[in-house]
Amino acid sequence: MNRPSLIAPLLLFVAGALFSACDRQRAVVDYAEDMLEAGEFERALELINRVDSIHNTPELDAMRGTILSLEPSTMVDGIFLMNRTVDGLDDPRLRRNLFQLYLDTKLYTNAGQLVSGERVGPERFFRRDIVRMRSVMRCFEYPDPASAKKLLEDLPRKEENSDEFFAPARDSSRLFALLCLGRGIRNASKEADLYWVLDSTKRDEKIKSLPAYSRPQLEGLVAAFQELMTVPEDDDLARRSRCEMIARMGSEDVASSPPEAVQQELSECRESYPGSLVLRRIWPANLDGLNAEKGGPMLFDESPFFPVYVPRPEFEPVAEDSLPDPNYPVIRPQ
Repeated sequence: MNRPSLIAPLLLFVAGALFSACDRQRAVVDYAEDMLEAGEFERALELINRVDSIHNTPELDAMRGTILSLEPSTMVDGIFLMNRTVDGLDDPRLRRNLFQLYLDTKLYTNAGQLVSGERVGPERFFRRDIVRMRSVMRCFEYPDPASAKKLLEDLPRKEENSDEFFAPARDSSRLFALLCLGRGIRNASKEADLYWVLDSTKRDEKIKSLPAYSRPQLEGLVAAFQELMTVPEDDDLARRSRCEMIARMGSEDVASSPPEAVQQELSECRESYPGSLVLRRIWPANLDGLNAEKGGPMLFDESPFFPVYVPRPEFEPVAEDSLPDPNYPVIRPQ
C-alpha cells in the first residue's frame, strides 16, 4: 500500500476526532448553562472540571470563572478567569456579569476600565451595551435621580429589543439604577444599610434628623428609589431587579441581618430566581484593597525582607565622564 492511500484515512480520522471534541465541548457548555439557569452551580462546576485541560476552551473558562466568583474564597480566581476571556469572546452576558461583579466588590475602577475606550477599542466603544454601562459608571460617580431614571427612559426602542448585544445590559438597567440611587442614599444619609428606606416611619425620622439644607437631596433620592422598587406584578424582569436590589440593601462592609419581612421576601426571591448570580453570590465582599493598583504591590512587596541598599562612599558607582577615553591609550607607570 502506497503512502498517499494512508494519508486520506488518517486525515479523516483526525477531522472526526476534532469534530467530536468540539461537539463534546459545545455539549458541556450547553449542559452547564442549563444547570446555571436552574441554580445548580456546584453541579455545573463539577461538569466543567471533568473536561480534560487539553480540550479546555475560553467558553469553559468564562463559565468556570462565573461560578467561582460566587464564593469569597474563590472570588479572585473567578475575576481573573472572567477578565481574561471577556474581550476575546465578546460575550455581552459575560461582560455584564463581570461588570456587576466589579460593582458588587467595590472595584469601581475596574468596572470603568472594562467599558473604557482603551479596553473595548473604537469598534465597540459606541455599541449600546457598552454605552449603557458607561452611563452606569457616570451615575455611580454622581448619583442623582435624573441620571438613574435616564437608564430606564431610553429602554423601549424597537431596534434594541432584538439586539442580542444590548439585551443583557438592558435587562439589568433597573438594578443598575437602583444601585446608583442606593449609593447616593448611603452617601447622603451616612447610613451603612438601606433597610430603613422601606419603612415609612424610619424613613421620615431619618430625613427629619438631617440638617435642613441636605434634606431635599435625600428626599429626591429616596423618592426615586421607592418609585423604581415599586414594580408591576406581571413584570417579571422588574420584580427580579427588585429582588436583586433587596439582596444589596445591607451594609457594604460587614454582614447585616435584614428585618424579618425583608428576609421573607428575599427567601421567596431566591426560590423564584435560582439562577440569579446576584442572589446567589456571598455578599458583602469588598475587594477594593485587591485591585490592580494596590493589590499587586501589597501582596508581593518583598521590601520588608530586603533592606534598602545604601552604598558606602568608596564603592559608589564611578561617574561616566571619569572613565578613560577608549580613543586614547592609557600610559601606565613603569
